[in-house]
Amino acid sequence: MIELFYFSSLDLMIKVEYVKKANTLRYVSHREMVNDERVMAEQYIMVKVASKTDYYLKRPSTFVYLGTDKRLKQKLAGFRQKDELKSLIGKENEITASVNNLINDSMRNYYTEKIGELILSARREMNGGRQYEPKRASLKRQMNDLLNAYNVYSDQKVTLNEIIPSELKPYWPG
Repeated sequence: MIELFYFSSLDLMIKVEYVKKANTLRYVSHREMVNDERVMAEQYIMVKVASKTDYYLKRPSTFVYLGTDKRLKQKLAGFRQKDELKSLIGKENEITASVNNLINDSMRNYYTEKIGELILSARREMNGGRQYEPKRASLKRQMNDLLNAYNVYSDQKVTLNEIIPSELKPYWPG
């Protein structure tokens, strides 16, 4: 059984190997460790790795630090690249989501303004005594188009009946 561990707070990678036949736990690190780091790594190994093996069940058992292994530096470099790539992808996804939200908010605001302008235009037509009847179908089509676009960007299903003011409802085409 061979396992790699990375201690991010110490910037330390270790490789732990358990040899069942000899009941031996041995480990190497990618760099020299100071005494406190070594104590922490060894405690971690004894709790996390030794408990999964027969290390405590059989006698004799051996626990050995073999020093540094330059190959671990390469593995650590690969690990860091993968971690950095994951971080960049995560940030890219956050930025994409933020831009999409900004676009949706902007478009929702735009269509809200256009719907409001169309309602004001309909009020002016009615209150101005102009011929409202010929424009009803055109106003309804425009309102439906604006409302459909608004619903796309707002993730809602707002209906004409919900947005037409009560004073316009008797005149608004059904």
